[in-house]
Amino acid sequence: MSMLEEYEREKQPTISQFSAITLHLSKKFEDSPALSREENDFLRGRIEFFRRKLSLGMHNAKEKILSVSRQADELEARVDSTDDLTYLAAIQDERRADFALVAENTARIIMNVLLKIEYFESHRDFVINAVKILTDWTENYRVFMTALCGQLRDSCVQDTIDARIWDSWLKDWQALRFRIERKLQPLLEWGLAGDIPSGSGDLSVPERIIAALGEYKYAVDKFYLEERKGVYQKFAFQAGG
Repeated sequence: MSMLEEYEREKQPTISQFSAITLHLSKKFEDSPALSREENDFLRGRIEFFRRKLSLGMHNAKEKILSVSRQADELEARVDSTDDLTYLAAIQDERRADFALVAENTARIIMNVLLKIEYFESHRDFVINAVKILTDWTENYRVFMTALCGQLRDSCVQDTIDARIWDSWLKDWQALRFRIERKLQPLLEWGLAGDIPSGSGDLSVPERIIAALGEYKYAVDKFYLEERKGVYQKFAFQAGG
């Protein structure tokens, strides 16, 4: 515990920045009435995954170590409290992990914390950018389902386009956007997995692919908002249109 606390003091600036990031992700996800249950569950699950992935777990690690220590102290107190050989034999026969397993498990708990700190130090820029991307995409999807879909719907109503027609456009648009949304998490997971491939510029390969995916997402929105209705109006009333 003393060694862990000494390391914690040494890495305090990194730990503080790491904690600020996970605190940002820990804000309660509020379901949007504009989204389906599947969409709300998906967005909530995505945020929870990254919160667990990026959680340092320093407090939990200390609690686990202290828990083992308390149990050991309690066992020692029971042994010291008696000279009854029958009672001591009963204690000896109780099922418990041997010392080697306890030591190995304790080392693993500490190692996981240290590795996360070291990972964050060496991949700080990507982690910060990944959280920003995740937050921006989540908010953008909510805006899409409310403001953008409402914009297309209102425009079609004003032009007296049949509701069955523009409703089918909305469903197609929403289905495509949700498929795009599902591509984000695997790319961020790839980037967080460890060694991040470098691109030819400042961005890593996962970040470059996400940027391209974002451009495609923007192009899809632009088509439905600015072109979809015009395509229909141009051809719908022509023979075979």
